Amino acid sequence: GMIASPWLLVALLTLAPAHNPSGGVKPTEPLGTPISAKLAQVKVNTVWVIPELRHAWVEPLTAVRKPGGGLYQLEGNIVQRDIALSVRDAVAFLKLHPDLAPGFAEGYRSHDLYFAWEDAEQPRAGPSAGLSVVVAAYAAMLDLPVLSDVALTGAVDESGKVRAVAGLSLKLDACRQAGMRTLCLPAADNVDPRDITLTVAADMRVVAIGHAEEAFFEAFGLNGPRKAAYDRLLNLYADYRRANATHQWVDARMALDDIIELCPGDLSARRLLIPLREMDMRPAAANRATAAAIGPSD
Repeated sequence: GMIASPWLLVALLTLAPAHNPSGGVKPTEPLGTPISAKLAQVKVNTVWVIPELRHAWVEPLTAVRKPGGGLYQLEGNIVQRDIALSVRDAVAFLKLHPDLAPGFAEGYRSHDLYFAWEDAEQPRAGPSAGLSVVVAAYAAMLDLPVLSDVALTGAVDESGKVRAVAGLSLKLDACRQAGMRTLCLPAADNVDPRDITLTVAADMRVVAIGHAEEAFFEAFGLNGPRKAAYDRLLNLYADYRRANATHQWVDARMALDDIIELCPGDLSARRLLIPLREMDMRPAAANRATAAAIGPSD
C-alpha cells in the first residue's frame, strides 16, 4: 500500500537461524578489515527508471555503518512499500547467510546501518534497488571500497535470489551516459546477448547476476573475495582488445571464451563472441600455423 512521504523506516530484524541456500558463489576467504567502532561510509550506484516517462538515471546509494545493534534506517521520499520491503530482504539475506556474506552477521550485532540516496526529495518506488542495498550494506559493514563505475539493478529476496526488474533498455542507456563500465542486472530477466549492440558490449560489461553475492565480484573488484580471478578477467579483456585491434581473430575468440568460462554471466563477452563464432576461422588458423612454422622474419 501507499505510505507517507518523506518516510523514515527504522526496523529491528528478528530472523531465523542461518541456512545454506543452493547456488551462488561462495567467497573463499573473509573480506575486509576488523569491524571497529568508527563510522564507515560507502556509495553504490543504483539505476532508477520511470517507464511511463521513458526516463532512467544512475544515483549513488550511501550506506553508513555506525555503532548500535542490529537496526537499519532508510531515509527518503518513499512512495511505495515495496522499496522498504526490498531493503528488509536485502539485509535479511546478509544476516541469514554468513557463508555467502562472511563477517556481516557478526558486525550487525553491534552496529546499525543507515541508507539514503543523494536526492532526498525524489519519489521512489519498486524493489529494484535490492541488489544495490546488498552490496552497500555489506561494503559498509566491512568497510570495503566499491568500484565507482559499477551500477546495479535487481530485486533480491531474503534467500539472495535476484529477481527480474523492468526498464532494462532505459537503464542500460542511462549507465552509458553516466560513464559506467559495468552494469549488473538480473539473470532472471533472460536478456539475449544479441539484444546488446556491439558498440555497447565493447564499451561496457553487462553482467547477469543470479544470486546476490555474485555481485561482490563485480562491485569490489581487486578488493573482493576473488581478487585473483578479477585480475585475470582484466588481463583477458586486455588480451581480447589487443587481438581484436590487430585482427587476430583466433586469439580474440580464445580470450572471450576464457572470459565466459570465468564469468558465465558476462553478456557483453557473449555478444562480442557471436560474430567471431560466425566467422570462418580456418584461414586465420592456417595463417597462424604457417607463421609459427616459418618463425620470426628478419
